[in-house]
Amino acid sequence: MNSSLVRAVLALSMLPALILSCGQGNSVQVIEETRQLDRAPAPPTAVSSAERFGMRTPAAPAVAGSSALPFEWSVPEGWTEAPSSQMRLVNLVPGGDSRAECYLTVLPGSGGGVEANVNRWRNQMSLEPLSAEEFAALPKKPLLGEEAVYVEFDGVYKGMSGDQNQPDFKMVGLILGVRDSGVFVKMLGPKDLIDKELGRFHEFCESLKIKQAGTPAGSASEAHNHSEELALQWTAPEDWTKSPDRPMRAVTFTMGADGETECYVSVFPGDTGGLEANINRWAGQMGAATLDEAAIASLPKVSVLGEPAPLVEFSGHFTDTMNGTEIADGHLLGVVATHGGQSIFIKLVGPAAEVAAQKEKFIAFCESLRH
Repeated sequence: MNSSLVRAVLALSMLPALILSCGQGNSVQVIEETRQLDRAPAPPTAVSSAERFGMRTPAAPAVAGSSALPFEWSVPEGWTEAPSSQMRLVNLVPGGDSRAECYLTVLPGSGGGVEANVNRWRNQMSLEPLSAEEFAALPKKPLLGEEAVYVEFDGVYKGMSGDQNQPDFKMVGLILGVRDSGVFVKMLGPKDLIDKELGRFHEFCESLKIKQAGTPAGSASEAHNHSEELALQWTAPEDWTKSPDRPMRAVTFTMGADGETECYVSVFPGDTGGLEANINRWAGQMGAATLDEAAIASLPKVSVLGEPAPLVEFSGHFTDTMNGTEIADGHLLGVVATHGGQSIFIKLVGPAAEVAAQKEKFIAFCESLRH
């Protein structure tokens, strides 16, 4: 993955009855063994979770800029900007003509994967879904340093709800599937107008970049966050390895014998569909039963940024339909928190034995988040 990509957050999970039946319950097992920190002048009177697990604490990063959006872009000549929204992070009017629209959306959740989203767009244009072979043959174009699927559809636009009837319309777009999320850039309007603005659409897509937050001086092993939105800091366990930046993530760590187990943090504006929807989306990834409001309310809590946030666990066959990742005997730990009108997702997923071994460190990592 490109090292200068979007940071944000996704998802959450839940503690299934299967885990409870194994005798783990909702309690946190205290690990008595501690490590002596290199710079500790004397044993503290109260040992924190970070100290107990030998976690490294980075120096405080510089304060992020005032802009809440993680993107930079150039507005094509003749285009105008419309107000952004929770769903449309970038919102433009091609050619200044209100009959057309172009916008960028970042959504958590796979939605069935890139192929399903392509066919959802085709349905909006009154077109039949593509076959697997036709989907595989779609061209690719660069987006945010990655290769995204590119589409052009002509037809009768009937809208997301199917209640419109706009003949001679054209839709062009890019869909980039990244782990649990999707990045969508879409232009829509009368065919003659969209054909005229097609070159400028490509200019806009090529101009999209991820803002580069300043990284303070320090050891290369220090785990610094680059989230513009919350300027998050954290303390990472010493045996976690920081991975290169990835789309939709503030930070990613890998661990375990083969590096197959990973933990990452993402941040999204708003509630991203709500707590119940996000928990049950993760349940679906693990093939687990959905949870109702009462079950969610009874989940154990972890303190994130000073507020209690639910801790969830799932065991099963993990499937990420956005990029095809599968783990037959998988385990997922997740925490979701809200702060300042944004949703923070912290997720640990991998082979069951490795995730179970990292549970206490995961909880300590979640509790170490600050800004």
